[in-house]
Amino acid sequence: MMQVSLKRADYLARQALLQVAALDIEPLHSWSIYATTEIRQKEVEETAKKLSDEIDLGMRLIRAGYKIREQLSWMNNKTGISDKLNERAARMEEEKFLSSVLTKFAQRRGAEPNISAAANKAVAARGKQDNYYAGENVVSVIAFDSNRIENIRKQIIAIRDAKMTINEELSAMNVTNTIKLDDDTVATLKAVNLIK
Repeated sequence: MMQVSLKRADYLARQALLQVAALDIEPLHSWSIYATTEIRQKEVEETAKKLSDEIDLGMRLIRAGYKIREQLSWMNNKTGISDKLNERAARMEEEKFLSSVLTKFAQRRGAEPNISAAANKAVAARGKQDNYYAGENVVSVIAFDSNRIENIRKQIIAIRDAKMTINEELSAMNVTNTIKLDDDTVATLKAVNLIK
């Protein structure tokens, strides 16, 4: 058994699965047409043995990676990390939404912020037309005053601060909480030099 932090366990699980992708499984064996039957047979058997070992290693790495992930999942639920991750995701969505709202305000920056001034401009523009029905018949104003827009900016800052706090809490939880890796998992990770 080996005890590791959740942060280290997550790294080991990801690396174990990356090792599987890096395995070079080549089922073909080539040899010289001048090789004797005994040499060809011996080389094919060696290649088959190497292939079997690589396939076995790949399967053990997959099992080890997912066994670690299973323990991480259990520990994340037990320690409240899953709740914190959910809370962080919610803050990220809030920030994304409010930022898009601010972008829309910025795109409409040229619009008149004052209802009376907007109406006067529209009437004045219409009065310059030869035809009473020509020109704009719609008045557009920004529906929020600068105080409301500033409140949205302040909300975004508060959300970013909350995300930073959550990230700090998650970092601490991932370092202080641990899981135990069983002997098979440790042996598999040692076989590919992920641990010593």
